[in-house]
Amino acid sequence: MKDTKRYIASLALSVTLLTGYAQSQEQTTPTPRPVEATGTVSQTPKLVSDPMVSERLGRDLNSRNSATETQTIKWYETNYGYTGNYAIGSAQYMARYDQQGNYVETLRRTEWNKSTVPATLINAYGQSPYKNQTVTGYWSVTDAGKSGYYLELRDKSGAPSTVWADGQGKFSTAPYSSTTATSGNIPKD
Repeated sequence: MKDTKRYIASLALSVTLLTGYAQSQEQTTPTPRPVEATGTVSQTPKLVSDPMVSERLGRDLNSRNSATETQTIKWYETNYGYTGNYAIGSAQYMARYDQQGNYVETLRRTEWNKSTVPATLINAYGQSPYKNQTVTGYWSVTDAGKSGYYLELRDKSGAPSTVWADGQGKFSTAPYSSTTATSGNIPKD
């Protein structure tokens, strides 16, 4: 009987110590860090190297869209924050977060043609400095109450580039809504 009591006491002590250790680890887990600006506009994303950042961004996205819980999400770091690319069925999506890890918006990739692209964007593109490039990817914001676009382009020599557009077709090399993140940082558990 004494051995059983000692075993139970030892087990309880072990669980208490492990719980205390795990809780202390959660407090020191890094949060998404700002991306350093280099002075040049490089829009080549890098895979997020910190698995804790990917995990936190993924948990936040899953809380916003339960359909992402079963998806593989590739997280990238850009000059403007983080993007997570994933697919649900045949639809491709890109979730955007700012440099502090605040959710910004989700975009969906669709075909660039007159039946799927707003006429105001097609007209603005036709009058823009980008009109001589081929659109190879067209993404539109899916969030209610928001509008905007992301275009992947290729020039005549085959060089790729990207450009953002707001809901009125105003173009920019930086995300038009990079300062309009939804309040609330990624949960710190």
